[in-house]
Amino acid sequence: MAYLSRREMSKAELRRKLLPYAEETEEVDALLQELAERHWQSDSRYAESYVHGKSSRYGRLRLAKSLSQQGVDEETIAAVLPEPDAERRTACEVLRKKCKVPPATPQEYARAQRFLAYRGFSGEHIRYALQHAWSEEDRE
Repeated sequence: MAYLSRREMSKAELRRKLLPYAEETEEVDALLQELAERHWQSDSRYAESYVHGKSSRYGRLRLAKSLSQQGVDEETIAAVLPEPDAERRTACEVLRKKCKVPPATPQEYARAQRFLAYRGFSGEHIRYALQHAWSEEDRE
């Protein structure tokens, strides 16, 4: 209970933390089942919390990969990811924060592309952000 009282955790993460204290894995599985039945642990709630906290800095690809690595199933991930239109705005905001002025040289342009790709934005959203991040209609 102490683990869940601090923050939301995925079922896989909680299982990994509890296994060293259990004599048998069945005990941990039974405990996790009981926690889920009482709604004290929920992968969907964890995924929503994770996406809410990180979606202003990262794209859908990075968020999906991180959640997948933490043991959240693909169906839950797809349900909580932000919409593509919101990701366009986020890519523009992240790029404006990183680069105060539009990239002037091919090296700066490539650096901005790599930065957004590392943050988990798709190629389409990267191109959109590089073309529209500093225009007035996108700042709203």
